Amino acid sequence: MSEDLALIFDVQGYSVHDGPGLRTTIFFSGCPLSCLWCSNPEGMLFKKRIMYNALHCKLCLKCNERCILLEKNCKDCQLLSCVEACPHQALRVCGKHYSINDLMRIFRRDRPFWGAEGGVTFSGGEPLLQEKFLHQILTECNKTHIHTAIETSAYMENCDDFLDIMEHVDFAFIDVKAMNEEKHRKLTSVSNKIILRNIRDLARCQKEKIRSEKLVLRYPVIPGMNDDDQNVEALIDFMQETELKVINILPFHSMGSSKYDLLNLNYEFKDLLFPSIEERAGQMANIAEKFAAKKIQCFIGSETLF
Repeated sequence: MSEDLALIFDVQGYSVHDGPGLRTTIFFSGCPLSCLWCSNPEGMLFKKRIMYNALHCKLCLKCNERCILLEKNCKDCQLLSCVEACPHQALRVCGKHYSINDLMRIFRRDRPFWGAEGGVTFSGGEPLLQEKFLHQILTECNKTHIHTAIETSAYMENCDDFLDIMEHVDFAFIDVKAMNEEKHRKLTSVSNKIILRNIRDLARCQKEKIRSEKLVLRYPVIPGMNDDDQNVEALIDFMQETELKVINILPFHSMGSSKYDLLNLNYEFKDLLFPSIEERAGQMANIAEKFAAKKIQCFIGSETLF
């Protein structure tokens, strides 16, 4: 096996919402999108991140004694000597390099717990950003008959490379943030043209039996951002055009907001007032009805087809 390495910011066992059965989910660092509501900000950049918990800090300044860079360069530092120096676990590194062998050892360890339907899910960040490694680990999983799933934005410039990756995937969740290109760029910092093209081509390959993986679209519903009727109707039209029949709509949550504080980042939605849980539940039910009216199977939140 190759000793190429991937930068991964989390390995999560016993996952129940990331594909069929019980799964081990691998979170790849780095993402080409910058979604305003991202719940995994520690995985946005393709580098190790330092997370600082002020509640654990005793102001001993051991970290400063070990720092060899000027404070202005701190955000770009990958030496991480300050983390090693902290005796109180106020600092921790988010991101670790794994080889193919490292991950396969984890999979062999977890496999007895997956059951007949479980397996591995590659998430992020954006797993496609580390294309070479992703292709290698998917190939190894295929060889050992491990069920593979992916959670992705489908943002990959070369469509042939995208389809080649997807050939090794048994189940795919693809996020669709907004149908209008200008709105998509505003919400994520990138155009949606590449994403929609890749979804169209993957759906075509499925229809023509060139690919056999199960493809489910995911639509994160962000109040005041992408929850308007126009966006919902455009998404329904797109699914009818591509003959995709299943969607998972995700209600907004702010559970990742505390991570922004740990990373010393600004959380865009910090001071915004959102609808109550009851109002959001009603909105999600209304959106689901619109999909159902067009014969599109719609699952809300953790409700899934498996």
